[in-house]
Amino acid sequence: MTNDLILITGIPGTGKTEIGEYLKEKHGYQHINFEVLPISDDLEQFKIFFQALPKSKQVVITWGFGSSRHKNHIDYIVGLGYKHIWFDGNRVASFREFMKRENNDEQKEAAYHIQLYNIFKTEIIKKISARIVNTFDENGNFKDKDKIVDEIFKDN
Repeated sequence: MTNDLILITGIPGTGKTEIGEYLKEKHGYQHINFEVLPISDDLEQFKIFFQALPKSKQVVITWGFGSSRHKNHIDYIVGLGYKHIWFDGNRVASFREFMKRENNDEQKEAAYHIQLYNIFKTEIIKKISARIVNTFDENGNFKDKDKIVDEIFKDN
């Protein structure tokens, strides 16, 4: 594995957290999940978080994209040398996987659609330079984790 700093963002339900944990368990990465940590909208406060991180050779950050207000945050992380990966794929499959999490209610369903709307409205995929990795096979099932990891590290 040649890139020791990885940022995985993307649409909901595409396995960002699962692959982050897999890289932690199988490859010794430190996994920081910004989907469960509170994120300051203030970029300067966000930078302080990174300055306080222990210096580790292998770090993977996973973070869903909910709003264009965090584009500068993502640019900052990439500027630190993180390889940016965008997880994408079959929308029906990603919705199914997203809805498997915790409680399955209308608010959760709305949150999925709002996040997708924000992704498309902001055209964030066009504005970032990320490798796009489709995490689902042609049948709408998750690809093997090792295959996804191979795609992450392809052409390093």
